[in-house]
Amino acid sequence: MAADMSYQVFRRFSQLRTRLLLLKQDKLAALEKDLEEIDRDENNEIYLQSYRADENLKRKTIIEEIGTHLSDYGALPSLFPLVP
Repeated sequence: MAADMSYQVFRRFSQLRTRLLLLKQDKLAALEKDLEEIDRDENNEIYLQSYRADENLKRKTIIEEIGTHLSDYGALPSLFPLVP
C-alpha cells in the first residue's frame, strides 16, 4: 500500500450509501406514523413530558426503536465523503 495519501484510491459506494440512507429514512417515517397513530388513539392522558409516567408500553417500545434508528440515520451522513 502506498504511503502517500494521493495514491490511495478507495471506492465510496455512494449509490449504496444513498440507498441505505433512504431505507433508514423510510423506516423512521413508518415508525413516526405508528407513533402518531398510538398518540391519536390514546384513551388516557398522554405523558409526553415523562417517559416513566407513560403507561403505554407500545409507545415506549416505538420511541426506543425510533431512538435506535434515528441514531443510525444520523451517523450515515458522516460516512459520505465531502471530497468529489
